[in-house]
Amino acid sequence: TLVVAACDHAVRAGSSGVEPTDLLASLVSSSDGAVARIMNALNVSREDLDAALLMTRLARRARSHRTGARWFHEPRRRHRIMNRAWTARPTPFLDRFCDDLTDAARTGEIGGLVGHEQEYENLIDILARPGRPNAILVGEAGSGRSAIVDHLALEIVHDRVPPPLFDRRLLSLGLGALVAGTAGGELTERVKRSLADVVSAGNVILFIPDIHNLVRAGGALAINAADIMLPIMKGSSVSVIGATTFREYQEFIARSGEFVSGFEVVRVEEISEAAALEFVTYETIALERRYRISISVRAIRAAVTLAHRHLRAKLLPASASELLGEAVADASGRKAKTLEEADVVATAQRKTNVPLAAAGAAEAAQLLNLETRIHERLVDQDEAVAAIGRAMREYRAGLARKGGPIATFLFVGPTGVGKTELAKQLAKIQFGDEKAMLRFDMSEYQDKASFIRFIGSPDGSTRGALTEAVREKPYALVLLDEFEK
Repeated sequence: TLVVAACDHAVRAGSSGVEPTDLLASLVSSSDGAVARIMNALNVSREDLDAALLMTRLARRARSHRTGARWFHEPRRRHRIMNRAWTARPTPFLDRFCDDLTDAARTGEIGGLVGHEQEYENLIDILARPGRPNAILVGEAGSGRSAIVDHLALEIVHDRVPPPLFDRRLLSLGLGALVAGTAGGELTERVKRSLADVVSAGNVILFIPDIHNLVRAGGALAINAADIMLPIMKGSSVSVIGATTFREYQEFIARSGEFVSGFEVVRVEEISEAAALEFVTYETIALERRYRISISVRAIRAAVTLAHRHLRAKLLPASASELLGEAVADASGRKAKTLEEADVVATAQRKTNVPLAAAGAAEAAQLLNLETRIHERLVDQDEAVAAIGRAMREYRAGLARKGGPIATFLFVGPTGVGKTELAKQLAKIQFGDEKAMLRFDMSEYQDKASFIRFIGSPDGSTRGALTEAVREKPYALVLLDEFEK
C-alpha cells in the first residue's frame, strides 16, 4: 500500500521515478497513528511537509536541468509563424503590435498555472466551440487572468488542447502600441489591417489585455475600435480572449450590449491559500538563488497567511509574493543567511502597522490590566469595560474569529453615560492615540445616495468614506455615532 501511494505521489508530482521523498509523503498521508504522533511532537503539519517536498523537488530539477523555467536562464527565442501543415499565412502588420505568447511558452518563459483549473477549463470549452469562440476574463488585478492565457499558450505548444485549438498561435495585442501616434482615421486603418492579418492567417488566437480600452480607444470624436471588431468577433473564423476588471467591465463594456453579446464571461476569482502556497514555493527557488539565502517552509506559509488576512490591496498570490520578497530583501540587508517566520511577521507588521507577532511581556501586562487603565478615566460601566478587555485578549491570543473585526459592540444608553468616552479610552490605550478612532456621524448617511458615499458604489467607481478610512488605518477603532439613524 505504501509503495502504491508513493507511485501515485510521484506521478502527480511529474517525476520520472519514485524518490525517497515520495515514500515519506505517502507515509505521512497514511492513517498510522504513530506517524501522526511523531508529526505532532515535531510540530510539523502535512502542509509544511508538502511545501518542503515541493521545494526539494524544484531545487533538484533546477540543478539537473536548468531549462524550462524563466528564473533559471534567459533562453533564445525562435519565432514560428507557420503551422505544421503550412496552411497559415504570415501576419507582418499585426506582429508590430503583438507579443507571441506561443513563442514565449516554447522557450519556457511562461506557462505554469497554479489554481484556476475551473476557469481554464471554461476558457477551453468556449474557444473550442463552433460559434462565437470568444471569451472575456473578468477579475481584479493580480487574480491570474494573464497566467491562464499564458498556460493556454504552453498547452498549445505541447498539443494538449482540443482539435479546434491545435497548432494555433496565441498573440497578445498591445493596445497602447496600436493606438500610439494615430491621428484622424489612422487608428481605424490600423485596426482593419490588424484584423485582416488575423483572418488571413487562419491560426491566430488574439488576446487583448485591458479590452475595455477598445471601447474608449478612439475617443468621443473618432470611430470606436470595438465597432470595427464586432462583425469579425461574432463569426467563427477568429477567436478573441479579452481581460478586464469587474469595475471596468461594468463601466465600459456592460453598457455596450452588442459588444457583450460577442463574448462569454469567465469570472477569475482569487486563488486559495493552498494554491498560493504552491505558487510562492515555486518563486522561492528564484529568491534563494538571487539573495543566497535559505527560506524556511514556515516563512512561506506565514507570507501567504498574513498577506491573505492583512494585505488586501492585492490578491493572492501577488500579495504573498511581494511580502515574501520584501522580507527576503530585509533579511539580506541584515546579512542573514536564513529567512524565518518571525522575519516575515516583522515585515508584515511594518507594512500594515498592525501587531502580528505574539504579545511581549509589556503588551501582555497591558492587556491583563486593560480594565484598570480604562477605569482611570471612566467611572463605572463595568460590564462594557469587561467585554472590551475580554475581546482584546482573545484577539491577541489568536482566538478571535477570522475574517472580520476584532470585535463589534453596540453601546446602548442615554446621553452622557460615557459611551463615546469609553471608545476614546480604548483607542488611546490599545491603538496608541485617540486619533486612531475613526468617527462617523450616521445622521449624515440616511438615504441610498449618502450611504454609497459611506461604503462606496457596487461597481467601485465611487470610494466610500468608511472603506477608505479603514484601508488607510486597518488597525483602528471605528465609532458609528448616532447609529440608530
